[in-house]
Amino acid sequence: MAIVHRYTLEEIRKDKLSVDNIVVENNRINAIHEQVRNIVVYYELDKRSGNGKQSRRNDLVQKRQALAWWLRINTNKSLNDIGTLIGIDNHCTVLHAVKRMENAIEVNDRLFLEDVQPILDTLEPYKK
Repeated sequence: MAIVHRYTLEEIRKDKLSVDNIVVENNRINAIHEQVRNIVVYYELDKRSGNGKQSRRNDLVQKRQALAWWLRINTNKSLNDIGTLIGIDNHCTVLHAVKRMENAIEVNDRLFLEDVQPILDTLEPYKK
């Protein structure tokens, strides 16, 4: 049996802003998830090798790292949630990916950053 709370018009007006913010944020997160899925499929980041593990090709690893880093700084998702979203099995791997990307930015690793820039450009409209 559901309990129904009847709100007064004043309560609805007072809470409308917070409800609208939640709806906007949920729509933003859903759009981010959809875009991340598109990126994962496009770059084949979820591709598994013959032993059932993710491909360790350097270009794919770097793209996964950039994606994990972007999600970490622009969403409130946990490391496990980020890993699940982009196909990384372990939260420690996500944490390593975030640190690797931060290090690449800090030392201005041009090869790394040029390789991942298309992903970051694709996600630019979804920044906080």
